[in-house]
Amino acid sequence: MFMKKSLYILLTLLTLLFCQSASATINEDEVALGGLMIRTDISNAYNIYGSPDRIADGFRYFWGNGFEVWTKNEYECEINYIVTTANNGIATPSGIHVGSNVDDLYKIYGIPDFSNVALESADYEYHYTGVWNKLIFTAANNKITKITALKNIR
Repeated sequence: MFMKKSLYILLTLLTLLFCQSASATINEDEVALGGLMIRTDISNAYNIYGSPDRIADGFRYFWGNGFEVWTKNEYECEINYIVTTANNGIATPSGIHVGSNVDDLYKIYGIPDFSNVALESADYEYHYTGVWNKLIFTAANNKITKITALKNIR
């Protein structure tokens, strides 16, 4: 009985160790799009892209085709959400952009920390420091259709 219990504990620990090492946790500097990192000041977006085409609700900034940057609210300037939904030249620091193949995503970032696959589309999440800062790639027909970099607000 002791040997059986010990073997069970050993197998459980090895499984947990494998799952931990298989995690695709990314570096902090990867939680970025178009040269903008999460948790930096909105002035960086102005420096790179100029004045936004429009601002909604005082904290949602829009540039060009399918590129948005959000701050927490209209009084705080820290970027906590960046999204692109068009093949507009906006990419992650490793070069993944809307239109990239999911195969390229796996080659660069590995197995996602979390994935949600449905009939029409799939989401692939890569986390930095748990689930608080992450990149989310949405795909359909093996092509990236949306990229989101975000800081979850605790």
